[in-house]
Amino acid sequence: MVSSDPKENPRKWKHTVDLWPSNFPEGTEQARCWCGDLCVSKRCDDWDAKHGRRFWMCPNYAHDKAKPRNPYDYPPSPPPLCQFVKWIDLEQSTSHKEEVAYEEGRKWNYMFNLIREEEREKKMKIRLEKQRLEKEKKEQEEKDLREAEREKKRERARRAREDAEAQEDATKRKGKYPHWTQ
Repeated sequence: MVSSDPKENPRKWKHTVDLWPSNFPEGTEQARCWCGDLCVSKRCDDWDAKHGRRFWMCPNYAHDKAKPRNPYDYPPSPPPLCQFVKWIDLEQSTSHKEEVAYEEGRKWNYMFNLIREEEREKKMKIRLEKQRLEKEKKEQEEKDLREAEREKKRERARRAREDAEAQEDATKRKGKYPHWTQ
C-alpha cells in the first residue's frame, strides 16, 4: 500500500539493524520511491494499530531529529522532497498487539487512578471543611456561653453596686451626724 496521505503515514519511527532488506522474507524487494531513490526500511513506533509494522520510506522524506525545545535553535527545515511510504507488514504481529494493549491498559489504569485520587482529594477537602465549620461553630457557641456568663456577672455586680450605693445614700440622708447627737 503506497500512500502520501499524512493520516496513513506513521508519526514516529526508528532505525534498526533487523530492517535491512537482507533480513526480510524472500520475495520482498526493496522499493523505489517516486523520486527514483532506493527506499529505506523503518519500523513504526506509534502506539496504535501500526505499532511495530515495517514500512519503506523515501530517504528524502524526513529526518529523525528530535524537535528542539526552542524553535529558534534550528532554522526551519524545508518540506520533504518525496512523501513516499509503502507498508511492508500489512498486519500487526500478535506480540505488538499485546504490547499495545498492555500499554493502553496501563494508561487507562493510570488515568482511572488519577480520577480516583482527585475524587479522594475532593472528599477529603469536603470532610476537612465540614470539620472546620463544626469546630468554628462549637468555638462560637462556647464563646457565646462565656459572654452570656460574663454578662450575668456584670449585671449581678451592677445590681450589687447599686444596692451598696442606695444603702450609702440612705445613711447620708439621715443627717450629717448620728441621730443621738441631734
